[in-house]
Amino acid sequence: MNSLANKMNAGLLQETQMNTKALLTAVVITSLCLFVPSFGTAQDVDGENDYRLGMFHREKEQDEKAVEFLTDAAQQGHTLAQLNLGFMYQHGKGVEQDFRRAISYYQQAGDRKNPDAQFNLALMHQDGQGTPKDLKKAIGLLRRAAENGSAQAKGQLGVMYYHGEGLEKNLEQAFQWYSKAAESENANAQFNLGLMYRAGEGVSKNDEKATQWYLRAARNGHAEAQYNLGVSYYYGRGVAKSTSQAITWFKKAAEQGHKSAIHKLEQLQH
Repeated sequence: MNSLANKMNAGLLQETQMNTKALLTAVVITSLCLFVPSFGTAQDVDGENDYRLGMFHREKEQDEKAVEFLTDAAQQGHTLAQLNLGFMYQHGKGVEQDFRRAISYYQQAGDRKNPDAQFNLALMHQDGQGTPKDLKKAIGLLRRAAENGSAQAKGQLGVMYYHGEGLEKNLEQAFQWYSKAAESENANAQFNLGLMYRAGEGVSKNDEKATQWYLRAARNGHAEAQYNLGVSYYYGRGVAKSTSQAITWFKKAAEQGHKSAIHKLEQLQH
């Protein structure tokens, strides 16, 4: 996100700026490995035993066996089984990778108003994965997923408004969608709000609020936010200057492999 560049001191420490599209789409793989039946439907009573057996084998990383039971559950109309099969076909878990079958299973679950399936299906249309790239369809699916409670979909709409991808670029709308996602504890959106407050994009520049959003994202394990929070404490931007607090957050980011945080710690320790 080059337009959010915010050099704090020439030649010295600089806050990390990230491509928000990459941030918000990268969470799909980790978030869809396993599901609890929070978005199931009344029809999910049929196939529930097969679904549970499938997820038992999924947890044991016995993916081929998991696919057998999940397929039986999906054929009985079990929404979460359809969702998980979509994920497994998309990523080649226990089956040969097959984007078209992934789309089919996501579509089945999405038709039952499962927001995770709608979100994943939207990304496949956005990226042209197994289907021609179709931003209009992707945006429609994202809106449906957002209406059904998907924080990821809300955040992704923020990304698309920010970059003007399939929508007219609108920083105020980007800010609004990030805000909706952030209130649902979406760490990527919280981090992006921090960047927007820091740069004064779509909202009045406010270092205190930027740091507050970095803190919320950092507490949710966001490495870039942890690093930027360390920067904020190091220079006293939006928060009282504190080298000890800066080191604390640099360490947390470094533990996740953040290169700039590792480098800064090496500097501070010499």
